[in-house]
Amino acid sequence: MAPISFIDFEASSLSQNSWPIEVGIATINDGQIESWGSLIRPAASWDLEDWDLAAELKTGINRHELYDAPAPRDVADELIQRAETSDFVLYSDAPAFDANWLRVLMDEHPSDQRVQALDFDTLINTRMSQDMKAWERVYNYLDSHPAPHRAEADARRLASAFLEGA
Repeated sequence: MAPISFIDFEASSLSQNSWPIEVGIATINDGQIESWGSLIRPAASWDLEDWDLAAELKTGINRHELYDAPAPRDVADELIQRAETSDFVLYSDAPAFDANWLRVLMDEHPSDQRVQALDFDTLINTRMSQDMKAWERVYNYLDSHPAPHRAEADARRLASAFLEGA
């Protein structure tokens, strides 16, 4: 099986003006999960007033921690390198949100490389539609392992669920 990757973001809020504060990627390669994550320093162009205290409480990420984090361009460099393993396709359990935050992050990078955040559920339904037991193992895993709301751990959770069904 070709490598397959999963992505997750944590963000300043869920509003239209939100921006990514953390990204995580988990890649399955030869049955093993490799993961990476990084906090993201706010870019000068991002609306710093768009900060939701409820999101901070959920993730445990304080806005002040971000000022020592890598710059968006550096995080995007690493993300592109890791996404190359899976042909720049990453699967997300919240693709509408994650695709937006991916775009916001990539807007800070000079590359024209297109990285896509596609739907995890569509992947599972396509790959496991003929095997209901595999499909059930994936979603039972997700139900019994709640999302920790940290990007790398959440991406690893999706990769682990996928392996449960494989």
